Amino acid sequence: MLLLAFRFVFASLFGGDDGSTDPEELLFLTTMSGLDKEMLYRGVLLYVMSKAIISARYPIYRAKVNIAGILLVLLFALVNGLIWQQSHWHIFYISIVFSSVYGLALLWLREKTGSLLFPIVAHNATVFLGQLL
Repeated sequence: MLLLAFRFVFASLFGGDDGSTDPEELLFLTTMSGLDKEMLYRGVLLYVMSKAIISARYPIYRAKVNIAGILLVLLFALVNGLIWQQSHWHIFYISIVFSSVYGLALLWLREKTGSLLFPIVAHNATVFLGQLL
């Protein structure tokens, strides 16, 4: 619920997504967006990086997060905020900040529940809300 509230406030201040209400596009965004990114970032990459980067687990509101998770949040934010266009890198700072907060919340949800299901559902719901705003 906090992610949805954050998305609503963010969209109110800076605008939502493109606002398309095409059913096919909405179905794609509300299923694949969370499935692919969560399985990649909070699934495969978190597992592999946690094995490669051995660190203590630090408690954040009763969820234990390691350094690999924090590095993945930064990677997630940079992937969402850097765009290569017309032979130049473009940096969208607002997108990096938003994605960092969003990524940290999804990491927390993954570590707290031990499941990918909740981050996938939260990611999809947030993308869906952003598309409608």
